[in-house]
Amino acid sequence: MEKKNIEVFFAFGETKQQVGRTGKKFNSVELENKIYCPYVEISLFNRNIRLNKRVISVIFKIKPDVVIFEGIVSNISNWVIVLLSKVLKIKIVAWVLGWEGKRSFTRRLLLKVLYKNVDVFFAYNTSSKKYLNKLGVRDDKIVVLYNTINEHNILKNIEKIKQQAGEIKKKMNLGERIVLLYCGAVIREKK
Repeated sequence: MEKKNIEVFFAFGETKQQVGRTGKKFNSVELENKIYCPYVEISLFNRNIRLNKRVISVIFKIKPDVVIFEGIVSNISNWVIVLLSKVLKIKIVAWVLGWEGKRSFTRRLLLKVLYKNVDVFFAYNTSSKKYLNKLGVRDDKIVVLYNTINEHNILKNIEKIKQQAGEIKKKMNLGERIVLLYCGAVIREKK
């Protein structure tokens, strides 16, 4: 297989409203080719609509072969990128979570229209793939990219991990109780 030089650019923005997720701010992450494209957010019909101010000019400047965006209808930039992709011959990849916070006929219709113009979909899991299928996306256009930890590394070190877990249980006086650990944000949008 021939190796190709691939240059990756990261256009990112931040919203003023926090959604309860913590973590590193993208602008503090050390990466080459980061381009700050701040969002403008407006409320329209009780929905927040976003526009990435600079992303369109960045696309004209960089002239990428592929653009990957979050597969949501409420970012007006996605619609403009889809239109530009036809003119500039850019391939579009939509990264899709696979659920809707508020289901509506209008949103589903808009998703179907947007998704007809997408070349490939990255789905978080098999549920996301099923969601895309319900919206009319064919299997051959979907790549499932599991958003998980490296379970192979855990399985390779399972005995050491079991021993460490036993030591922690002993230290916390948990005896033989079954302990379940949830790691992640407990927020309303995850139900």
